[in-house]
Amino acid sequence: MTARLRIGAALLLTVVAACSDGTSSAPPDPPGPAATLRLNEAWLAGTHNSYWVDRGVRQDLFSSGVQESLLDQLVADGARAIELDVHPDDRNPHRYRVFHTVPGNSLCDDLADCLRPLRLLHAALPRHETVHVVVELKKFSGSSFDAEHSVDDLEAILEESLGPWLYRPRDLLDACDPDAADSDPDLTSCLARVGWPSVAAMRGRFVVSVLGNFDDLLPQAKGTLDWATFTLHGDLRTRTAFSMASSWKLDWDALPQKIRDELSRDALERARRRAVFLQVEDTADPNLPVFLEGGAMVRIDGAFTVAQQLERSALGAQILQGDTPWIQAEDRGPDQPLRPLDASLGEIVEPGSHVELVVPAGDASVARWRDVPAGRATRWATLPSIGGESDALPCLAAAAADDDEADSLAICRDKVHASRTPGAALGSGRPDSEALHLVRRVCRAGLCRQEDVTPVEQASDGAAAAPIARATLAEQATVGVMLGLEVTARDGRSCAQALVAVDASDDGEPLWHRAGEPECLAEPLRAQGLLVLAQGGKGGPAVFAGTSVAIDGRRDEL
Repeated sequence: MTARLRIGAALLLTVVAACSDGTSSAPPDPPGPAATLRLNEAWLAGTHNSYWVDRGVRQDLFSSGVQESLLDQLVADGARAIELDVHPDDRNPHRYRVFHTVPGNSLCDDLADCLRPLRLLHAALPRHETVHVVVELKKFSGSSFDAEHSVDDLEAILEESLGPWLYRPRDLLDACDPDAADSDPDLTSCLARVGWPSVAAMRGRFVVSVLGNFDDLLPQAKGTLDWATFTLHGDLRTRTAFSMASSWKLDWDALPQKIRDELSRDALERARRRAVFLQVEDTADPNLPVFLEGGAMVRIDGAFTVAQQLERSALGAQILQGDTPWIQAEDRGPDQPLRPLDASLGEIVEPGSHVELVVPAGDASVARWRDVPAGRATRWATLPSIGGESDALPCLAAAAADDDEADSLAICRDKVHASRTPGAALGSGRPDSEALHLVRRVCRAGLCRQEDVTPVEQASDGAAAAPIARATLAEQATVGVMLGLEVTARDGRSCAQALVAVDASDDGEPLWHRAGEPECLAEPLRAQGLLVLAQGGKGGPAVFAGTSVAIDGRRDEL
């Protein structure tokens, strides 16, 4: 396994005279096998209970999860599959909540709020590798669907959150039945005939698949019936999400009697033919090779160690499920989240800017600066992240000089690390574990002060409205943030305004809010860019995704 820690250094880069126009076409994809490999011919790390962190709720039985910020899973660790467990929201019709068995140990509560970090990822990396969103119907005490919480309601939330970038069942069906001649198409047969699009063709897309299998814990539990209800609902061509079958629930004779009383053998078989994703928990599962032969994608459990991941990828499984995404076989860094199942084919490099800087322990800092001539107006944007074992503080900064003693302003993203003490009792975590917060750092005359700030509501430059937020702006910032920094000349001085985005518009642009007041200096802020600080004498790596700077309105990528 290749270590991710690389030695960072302060770099001074000169601004080129002609930056790429923000409205111009995207640069070509990096060379490699992505153009010819199909989506199911590469494997990736996925996370189990991606929302889950111990926040002090002891009654959350049988629970575990990644215990890491969603964006850190996606950016620092390179996970390209997440899992969200959903329950109908008894307080709000047509809405779904995210938790395991009881509310509380979740990074976010409302499903749309949990999907918002994915919108930020897309804003930073519009050509990201396909992200698989696994939604599990988790209600134990009854059905996940009722008169006020329907299949259509669940898919409407997915549409309002990810709609512009979704790959849907109809996209696959159009390749094998463009005239829609079959009123009840067999999706598995379609996939076997035409296959998935290439990795490159699927970049910038989200694929949602829905599963449900809990039948045995309580008499009222109907997970498999909920899955079948979801899978068989309506015309496949109008559907938002795919179906993920649970392999051990495909034998009708082995299902609990309460499920067989409401789900016929024929209906189960029809649902199976609509499912092109499979959940597997046993490497010897007989359904695994059958589904893979038909081109389906298999999500397989137990991929915690390098050896387990290599074993499962050797079987051909593509989505390797675990709670430790920072442990990955054949890890080549944050710009290569996918690996070909046939390793001889080379590297799959994700398009976009991925900058990784490592700050050593101690009172240390590492920067990557750009030298900006005086009087130029700039706007920076980046999606910062740290791995599970890093204490680094990633920032956007503007300084009078490339010097630790220079006057400067920085906006940074910090978080409260979750405790991962082996053997710790469930419910021993802090209520704010893994919550992100913003730090504003101002240095003058060699003295620096840091203060927590919250984003302030402001106009978003006329951008399209984002999905309805159930959480407040401050609560959204604890789940996911992009950082921005705007530097302008004002009355002979150079002024810097810290910005933060907790969401993006439907055209993929960050929706910016102010974070604190502007800071103005008498001398130009010529050194601008990425800054990483050690904290409490500890350092580590920081990853910045999609870093860009607009200079006098013209955009360039770092």
